[in-house]
Amino acid sequence: FDAFEKNFKKGVIEIFSAYSPAQRDFKTELSKIKQSKAKAILLISYGPDAEIIVKQLKELGVKLPLFAAEPIEQNDFIKNSGEAAENIIYLKAMLSGAKGLEFAEKMEPLLGRYPEINIARAYDLLHVAVKALKECDSINTLTGKCIQNKLFKTQNFQGVLGNISFDNKGDVNIPYALKTIKQGKFVAYEK
Repeated sequence: FDAFEKNFKKGVIEIFSAYSPAQRDFKTELSKIKQSKAKAILLISYGPDAEIIVKQLKELGVKLPLFAAEPIEQNDFIKNSGEAAENIIYLKAMLSGAKGLEFAEKMEPLLGRYPEINIARAYDLLHVAVKALKECDSINTLTGKCIQNKLFKTQNFQGVLGNISFDNKGDVNIPYALKTIKQGKFVAYEK
């Protein structure tokens, strides 16, 4: 929330609204959005909270374009949100390249379902961390600082999520795809 707010100019964002983890009624906040001059909503919530929020938006008659974070891509979200989930647009890390599709093909029988993106993230993280550990160990400097430096210098690591690089703050950059919900299914977004 703080990072998002900091990166947008004052006056561009109509309303910022955070909520407590136990909150289940969002109508007060959503009514403020409805009465504002907002032209779109960015929902950064996990599935269970997002389910309630999108249903309450529909109940209040809010018809603004809705953008969301990738944690909404769960079958329970669509099942529990119903029609309120239609047309939400979001970014999603994807298992799309040859390496990613091969990973998914190998993991699906082991899991009994298509692997969720966090499994692929953990897989890539493990390989990037092992690489950093080996590099620090090879120069007899197995310290937190050395590992951090090696991680931050990771560029163009070919993982199952694609080409992975870190920025100077340690944030990872991976490829994302634009997706939406149409007829109760997560699909690629097309204009």
